[in-house]
Amino acid sequence: MNNVQAKNVLNRIFDEENTRINYKQCILVNGPWGIGKTHFIQNYFSENKDKYELVYITVFGKKTVKDIEKSILINLLPGFKNFNKENGGAKVGKEVFKDISKKFLGINIENYINSFSIEDIPSILNENKHKIICFDDIERKSDSIEMKDLLGLIERTKSKFDVIIIGNLDEIEKNHIEIFNRYKEKVIDNTITINNFDRDTLKSVLKNMKVENMDIIIDVYLNDNTSFGKKLNCKTFLVDRISNLRIFMKYVELIIMLERYLAPYSVEKEVAKICKSVIYNHYFPVEDKKKNSMNFDKFNIYKTIKKVLLNEDIERDEFREYFIANSEIRKDIESIYSAYTLNETQFNELINKIYIKIKNSDLEYFIKQKNVIQLISALNEVNINNNDIVENLFMICIELYSPENYKAYEKINYLELNSSDDYGNEIGCDNTTREFIENINQKCEEKFNQFINRKYEDAMYNKEYEEIIKIANFNPIKKIEDFEEIFDNYFDELNRNYSNEVGSKINILIDRTNSEIISDFFIKRIKTEKQITKIKKYECFDFILEEKIQAEDQAEYYENNPQEEYE
Repeated sequence: MNNVQAKNVLNRIFDEENTRINYKQCILVNGPWGIGKTHFIQNYFSENKDKYELVYITVFGKKTVKDIEKSILINLLPGFKNFNKENGGAKVGKEVFKDISKKFLGINIENYINSFSIEDIPSILNENKHKIICFDDIERKSDSIEMKDLLGLIERTKSKFDVIIIGNLDEIEKNHIEIFNRYKEKVIDNTITINNFDRDTLKSVLKNMKVENMDIIIDVYLNDNTSFGKKLNCKTFLVDRISNLRIFMKYVELIIMLERYLAPYSVEKEVAKICKSVIYNHYFPVEDKKKNSMNFDKFNIYKTIKKVLLNEDIERDEFREYFIANSEIRKDIESIYSAYTLNETQFNELINKIYIKIKNSDLEYFIKQKNVIQLISALNEVNINNNDIVENLFMICIELYSPENYKAYEKINYLELNSSDDYGNEIGCDNTTREFIENINQKCEEKFNQFINRKYEDAMYNKEYEEIIKIANFNPIKKIEDFEEIFDNYFDELNRNYSNEVGSKINILIDRTNSEIISDFFIKRIKTEKQITKIKKYECFDFILEEKIQAEDQAEYYENNPQEEYE
């Protein structure tokens, strides 16, 4: 049954009639690992916390039955419950007792607790709530605990309280399961077997994880049960493993991690399917030489998502091209070129939709400049371009370009928009599109230069000299005052304590400054300087400047004499 069905069973078991006659019951909640048994029980009693109080104990990690009983007592005895909440669980051992003793000075806490047994606890410690004791992970009990003794403790607990046992009977060792089966009728009154997921459970998990797009994430997990790259006849690869809440949470966690890299995009169905495949291939690897061929784009995105899972370094652009290739605008452009496959109504609806996107400057629709240029070309193909459309698309192109630090604008090459005819002859892009590209390149270069100039002015104002040297890689220093200020800062540092690193920064400064404004800078400094060590430093930097000027002169000469051959 699934969680909804299990919830209905618990409602019937804990109905008012049974509570009124004080009939104590023991319910076994059985199911495979990862199905969400613990989550179900904790969620059920959290939703009904006004009526019930769940005392949750895990058998895992306890060495003796007495340790398990102590955990229960710590949760039940007055004064200990608050301590337990502060310390995040009922852990029993020397360190726990040592910490508790600090709260009960002068009392031997271990001896105090050992003086009690579960039978000594009053049945009604809180008259307003129905108290239930939960034993979890019985299949993970220590080898030092006999199954018969554990069932004995559960039976003693049942004499005072309702009991829930959580476990996976299929994972109990053979010799222990035989004992369990022999005595279970004496202890267990009802069995609930959870072996299926339901949407409400998964929605609850997603809500707790503050995840949106619930329907897509859940639909993919429950329905798309094929493993990426597995052979076609391996249809059951995921079926046996789908009912695993922990794996579902790993799948969701991967999606959450992935979304950090996807902005402004979101995880759509195809990407969610790849996320699920990455998770299942990672946690349930199967060696299989016969695999399906993979779509190239999907295979690349699969490898990138796997990097995210493994916390490897990735570039945001690794996702960008996949989304662009599968974007709405690319499909619309293809539809324009394939207008013969549409009727007139469909075509007009398409064009009207594109007009609205243009009017609203919908940047998420256009994504990048090349899409806009391809749209211009496609609209020219069907002769429906006009000046207003071109002007609006031009402004969209400018908005789509955002200058980045230390990365110059890369011009769009109109040759990339060329196509070919049926005989393989190259056909250049139309003049309108070519002129559009040239204007875009010019405007975006201006935008980048304005950005760099602002960064430069801010850096000079704040005396961020290393920042200026980086910026000067794109926009050489043109003011002698700026060069002198930066140079003197590093030169003073060099005189106080010589460093190759500082000397290298000055060399870079020289390289990224307009040679004309500093051509005689060091000569003048040498003439007025009295200190020998400073003169020698100036001479070294003047030599660097002379080499730079010679290289520039040579480059200019070769550029102006391209036909001449040199030996």
